[in-house]
Amino acid sequence: MAEFDIAIKKVLASEGGYSNDPDDHGGATRWGISQKSFPDIDIKNLTLDAAKQIYHQCYWEKIRGDQIENQLLCDKIFDLSVNIGISRITKMVQRIVGTEPDGIMGPKTIHAINAYDPKELLEKIRQAARQYYDSLHQPKFIHGWLLRLARD
Repeated sequence: MAEFDIAIKKVLASEGGYSNDPDDHGGATRWGISQKSFPDIDIKNLTLDAAKQIYHQCYWEKIRGDQIENQLLCDKIFDLSVNIGISRITKMVQRIVGTEPDGIMGPKTIHAINAYDPKELLEKIRQAARQYYDSLHQPKFIHGWLLRLARD
């Protein structure tokens, strides 16, 4: 089964520090936690430990990361849940594995993920995410998103 401590390191390699780019729809962010998604949190002073707790509770648990068998596959689903949203990545995965695309990572979706060839599924997820990124028409961010998407 996948481990949070491994997956969070990969997310934090892409997310970190404080940023308040006016072109970023999430607003102020620190450690990848955005003010838009968490309006009641003091983003500027968010500690790394607090960010990890948010990631575990609000992302890892919702994607059922500890139930996904392949670590690399789980790492990518987790990273994309942070970058493009839990519901969006879950629906992408559900369409690929053939379960109802309801945006909720339930037991049927987990079973289908674990039954799928991990390398093939990872490649299909990357393709779907690339199409999503292209649809956003945000040239300022696309290079970074694609680098992040290519990383294992």
